[in-house]
Amino acid sequence: MKSKRAESRARYFVREQAQKRGWNVNHISSGGSCLEEQEITEYFKNIGLGLERPDFLFCISTIPMLVIETKNQAAKIETAIQEAIYYCEKINKTKKYNIKIAIGVAGEEDTGYVIEVRFLRNNSWIPLKSKGFEITTIPTKNEIEAALEANDGTTNVQVPSVTEFIDFLGLLYEAFLRYGYDNNALGIVFTPRHITRFCVELVDASITDMVIDIACGTGGFLVSAFDRMFNQAHGPKAIMKVKASLYGFDTNPTIWALSTLNMFFRGDGKSNIENKSCFDKDSIQSINQKFTRAFLNPPFSQENEPERDFVNASMSALMPEGIFVSIIWAGIFADDDNANWRKEFTRNHTLLGMISMPDDLFYPTAATTTIMIAKAHVPQQPGEKVFMARIWNDGYEKLKGRRIS
Repeated sequence: MKSKRAESRARYFVREQAQKRGWNVNHISSGGSCLEEQEITEYFKNIGLGLERPDFLFCISTIPMLVIETKNQAAKIETAIQEAIYYCEKINKTKKYNIKIAIGVAGEEDTGYVIEVRFLRNNSWIPLKSKGFEITTIPTKNEIEAALEANDGTTNVQVPSVTEFIDFLGLLYEAFLRYGYDNNALGIVFTPRHITRFCVELVDASITDMVIDIACGTGGFLVSAFDRMFNQAHGPKAIMKVKASLYGFDTNPTIWALSTLNMFFRGDGKSNIENKSCFDKDSIQSINQKFTRAFLNPPFSQENEPERDFVNASMSALMPEGIFVSIIWAGIFADDDNANWRKEFTRNHTLLGMISMPDDLFYPTAATTTIMIAKAHVPQQPGEKVFMARIWNDGYEKLKGRRIS
């Protein structure tokens, strides 16, 4: 017998989707646009709900604009939308607010969610449409404003940006690769995008940097570095410099193609990502001490190419005092096989920090990982402090064989 899902999971889905659509789901008092349940009547004392409260109230400039009601089964979508309409009408009766958008969300992870959007036109709640098609997602602020301006039950759906499209494409390819390959044999472990962004911010990658990832996979680190550096670029010369400042390697032709496509759609027409091994003699010579930032998530537990070899190659690619950051299998910092390597590493470089990550970061792959930060070609000084930390919760949780935010 299938277990019943809590309605809180549907509310979690609403928060996730609202964020993706550009909403700040923080409380209004914290600069956000969202109030949930009792927060609504606590913030708006005169909203006319009494003891009844919808699941969500979204505001623009602190003015209530739409109500969302959730249910835990897709079959309950009609109930969800009718309850959302009920709350809108109850609020509107106060004459203090005029909410014209009601949204119902119903479903759960196993079978998916259904979203219906209604617009109040001439005292009737009609489906909100764009180009003749009903809206089936949470509208953005711009789409809400367009609907209110038209006032006829229509809006203009925003076309996804290139960045949104390529991020989606990347996730699609990664899902395909996970199920289409024996990734345990290949050692393929894709770095979550929020982790690549975190690492890039952690070492303050900037427009002045030269960046490399010698095992770039689908390009997660390079994409995050490019996005951060591009946002700092002003003028055509600066933009051209950013495009020429990123370099990568990957031996898998399919994954290499995706990383190249990732960079191409971001305007990096040259795309300095090579479909070859970083350990080739000519590769080693071409990148030696030419970069200021190196990122890495090496293939895990490969007999012929242990993680330490990738770390060494990354450090060799860095200029003196260049910064290295890697999300790496934690075993290399404690096992006997790598004891001599650890001693040699600190003779040549400085270990700056170690950040232990949640055990299920790469779930369902079982890999305990650590973020390693180091400075290249500067020997570790006796007694020099090393930053140590642990992240217990990265904002994601396990559910049905995957992790969701």
